[in-house]
Amino acid sequence: MNFVSGIIPPSRVEDGLCFAFSNDLMLIKPHAKAHTSSYIPTVKELENLGLTLQTKLYMGTLDNTPCFCAELPDNTLEIEGMAYVGLRQVFAIAGEELFKLAGIAIQIVNWDKNHRYCGQCGNPTGQLENERAKICNKCGQLY
Repeated sequence: MNFVSGIIPPSRVEDGLCFAFSNDLMLIKPHAKAHTSSYIPTVKELENLGLTLQTKLYMGTLDNTPCFCAELPDNTLEIEGMAYVGLRQVFAIAGEELFKLAGIAIQIVNWDKNHRYCGQCGNPTGQLENERAKICNKCGQLY
């Protein structure tokens, strides 16, 4: 598996993999082929299930497939054909490469969640276009 980090998402995202989290648990397809990316649902699969992605951030590509990380609402219930697992379980069932990507994904999701507001002045932050950074819309503080 070859992962290439990226900031600017491609125009076509439906078939992209989505590392989706709710309460720090990752949503997976538990009956997929061992140690393959088929454990990770696609953006389209999540949308077809009617799930609301509170955030969807581009991570890069895995073997030329776009990858996103997303935060699901905390009250997202069990979903037929899917399961929530902790990162240790991801390592056990999906393998080391996907475990590394899941680790990156949860860090990005938590960074995004924890920096929605400026720690200096309390105003909302905005995403910079060409780098994984946020900037305060009022005081200019970078995160």
